[in-house]
Amino acid sequence: MEKKSNLPTSTRQRHPVFDANMLRLCSLCVLFFVVIYLMLTARKPESWAWMGFKEEPKKSNISERSESDLRPSVLGDVVINPEEPLIIGTRSTNQKQDDLESAESQPKFNIQLTNLSSKINSVEDDFWRQVYDRLQTNYRRDLFRLLRFAGNEITADREMQDRFGKIVKFLKTRRNVYQGQLFQHITSLPESQTDEKKNWSEVLFQIRTAWNDDYEPVLTARLNNKQLPKEQVEKALTRLRGYLEQQAFRDIRDGAPVGRAKEGVAWLMMWQNVMAAKSSTVEAMPVTQLELNSQPASYRGKQVKFRGFVRSARLQEIKDHELGIKQFYILWIKPEEKSTFPYCVYALDLPKDFPVVQRETVEMNEQIEVSGRFFKVRSYKARGGLRECPLVLTDTPTWFPQQDSASETSVVLPSWPVMVGSLFLIAFAAAGFAFWVYRATSSLRTESAATEAKVAKDFKALQQDPAVETVSDRLRKMSEKS
Repeated sequence: MEKKSNLPTSTRQRHPVFDANMLRLCSLCVLFFVVIYLMLTARKPESWAWMGFKEEPKKSNISERSESDLRPSVLGDVVINPEEPLIIGTRSTNQKQDDLESAESQPKFNIQLTNLSSKINSVEDDFWRQVYDRLQTNYRRDLFRLLRFAGNEITADREMQDRFGKIVKFLKTRRNVYQGQLFQHITSLPESQTDEKKNWSEVLFQIRTAWNDDYEPVLTARLNNKQLPKEQVEKALTRLRGYLEQQAFRDIRDGAPVGRAKEGVAWLMMWQNVMAAKSSTVEAMPVTQLELNSQPASYRGKQVKFRGFVRSARLQEIKDHELGIKQFYILWIKPEEKSTFPYCVYALDLPKDFPVVQRETVEMNEQIEVSGRFFKVRSYKARGGLRECPLVLTDTPTWFPQQDSASETSVVLPSWPVMVGSLFLIAFAAAGFAFWVYRATSSLRTESAATEAKVAKDFKALQQDPAVETVSDRLRKMSEKS
């Protein structure tokens, strides 16, 4: 019988170079890199055209613009048509409105010396507050125009000059009534309050002098074709504007939309301050949104500044503006500080080389610094309902352009050969890495299979070796010996 070899041939287990698992792994890697590339490319607006979009995808605004901003007459008759009649009455009161034709028959002033300090500013504010509160809205606007006319800022036809004359006559009559009532209150003070009587008498003399020597001459000079020293005119008008501004600002209601007729005079005076700030040396105070939202009255009309990113902007054109403004820009700004709400900024102009803004809303992400006058906390319509944010009026914000925005007007996409070559290079690198991983794991499986084959061969050799007794042979010999 032919004897078999003690060392049987060991056949090595072979695996194909590419199998289904490896192909799947390579495909997943390639697809992963392609998806990442497309995601990064899709973030760039300049890539949207070649990606198949007919129109640029709409990005969500930082806020839904308020309904008053969406209307064609964006600030109502306050800005767009200042010559149209305004709503009569600026306060929800049942008091009868003053009639300039019968000022002598007007109700008495409510003077409380205990609520006033014996200072001329306190008494002047009390007088102008009570007069302003009872003026009809159109006469409030005429009073504002009168100050501009007296300062030689505007011209007026004969009809308007007649209205100015009636206003001055009305104010003079009301001033005399107020001074007479104040004199009665002073004389009614007890004799023991000699010092207080003296102080109040001095205040009475000051307000009489202010009207007779400063206010009335300045208000009537152009009406009577007279010229006064420039310093006298500027000093008187500065004080009168200050008193009128205090009363007009009291009509501003925080949390309300933009464009309320009740805020018409305050709106115009604020814009006047913005345009005058070009030559002003007043230093703007840095503020945060929290400060403006929580203390609007403290910052009203003051020069404030902050930084942020313009997220959307549009141009608002204006016709027949009382201050000669032709247009302004409405900017929605994401603040630098952590806040979920924007700033709303109305700017007369934009910096040089700033991205073009037209009547349609433009989305952007440009960093600016705003230095302007805080008007109020306005309401606006957002997705979740009504929201509130600060409204600031400014001349021209400061722009901080990105490094490449000044030298490049548009981003040029790579050519198709470069893009295809890049994709193939990425795919080849991914496939090479996957093949290396596959080969590393495949060699381990091959070594394990070789070890198993060697162990099986050794056991088979032992079985075929004649010198090795099997269990049955050993048991048979032990049986024979017994």
